[in-house]
Amino acid sequence: MPHPLRSRSLALTVLAVPAVALAAAPAGDAARGAQLAQDWGEYGGYACAGCHGEGLRGSDVAPALAGRTAAYLAERLNAYRTGTATGANAAQMQAVATTMQDQDIADLSAYVAGLPGK
Repeated sequence: MPHPLRSRSLALTVLAVPAVALAAAPAGDAARGAQLAQDWGEYGGYACAGCHGEGLRGSDVAPALAGRTAAYLAERLNAYRTGTATGANAAQMQAVATTMQDQDIADLSAYVAGLPGK
């Protein structure tokens, strides 16, 4: 029979892990994300729609973002920001993503996740 304190300690550890993981990512503000998507510093209104197309539904040069989950978008932007993402558009995305803060990524992800997909 397992020791009662060991079981309780394990249960508390398991319960605490999701709370820590959730607290690590800031909540996204979709309204601010919409503003960022349309006017991102030196990239102006071309930051997103200029490559990803109208409604961010994709183009000949960049994939669709609309309809993706906020978690997926945040993961990809973080990968571009840290330089771990590879692919045809990695250099262009790294130039934009390296200027982003955690809150910017959360806000953009929240906005784009709310757009209807194709």
